[in-house]
Amino acid sequence: RFYIDFNCRNVKTSGVYCSSRNYEYAECPVGGVITSVKVAKKHSRSSCDLNRSFGFLANNIWVDNGCRATFTVQYCADRKCSFLLKLKRRLVQGIGLQMNISSAVQVELSIQDLDQALEVKDVFAVRANTEEVKMEGQMIVVLSLCLIGIWGTSEAATGIFDCDSNGYRHNPCCTGVDVISATVMTKRSRSSCDVGHSFAVNGCDLWVNHGCRARFYVDFNCGNVKKSNADCSSHNYKYFECPVDGVITSINVAKKHSRSSCDYNKSFGFLGNKIWVNKGCRATFTVQYCADRKCSC
Repeated sequence: RFYIDFNCRNVKTSGVYCSSRNYEYAECPVGGVITSVKVAKKHSRSSCDLNRSFGFLANNIWVDNGCRATFTVQYCADRKCSFLLKLKRRLVQGIGLQMNISSAVQVELSIQDLDQALEVKDVFAVRANTEEVKMEGQMIVVLSLCLIGIWGTSEAATGIFDCDSNGYRHNPCCTGVDVISATVMTKRSRSSCDVGHSFAVNGCDLWVNHGCRARFYVDFNCGNVKKSNADCSSHNYKYFECPVDGVITSINVAKKHSRSSCDYNKSFGFLGNKIWVNKGCRATFTVQYCADRKCSC
């Protein structure tokens, strides 16, 4: 198990619930490589001790020995590197491999280690041109390595959802997707919205409590991303919503039909699985959305 240093431009903090049921080991994914984790609120009688009953590994929180808690997680939300090269096919078995990675990280692996890594979900994603290859009893490969793993066939996506704690009560908001993490986009309440205390995620739910009312960025796993065009019109300059077939992750104007302007987050945008328009905006929009089967809450 290695400590790995890497470059990250977009560090986020979120609240994530994770539970060791029946005192068994469990993992809970978040939206990027984790850099720190701490207990925001413990829900179990069993203790939650760092590196004993909870911790983190790559993009997963792990729990064990009955620990159940909401964790405050800091992680890197940079876009994942694409898997363009399988080193296993490029190396001669029996030759040691040393990777010198510019400015990001230095890792040494034997061929056997690499074989095991590639058998378990292709752990290393490499985006690089080989700058220098020398054969001197071992292969020295100078690469620029994006140290983000490939975890299955799904990829992280981000949607937008509203969730309100009315009457200062706990309220689970069903998103319909496999939620990884959430961050506040716009707070609408006087009450604070503190990760792990007044909002967090659990399965398909984003929950709020203690009077927190906000619009959230929600990261989730999606295996089937699609694009389509959809018309939506603000008649008589009124607010209107137009549903699509899945949680929207991005939107842009394909063709404007109104004299009124269509400005993102002013006269149009998206929320959950809906396009919204206002102030007379009428347009055909190109929408990217997640077409996975809806997650039941």
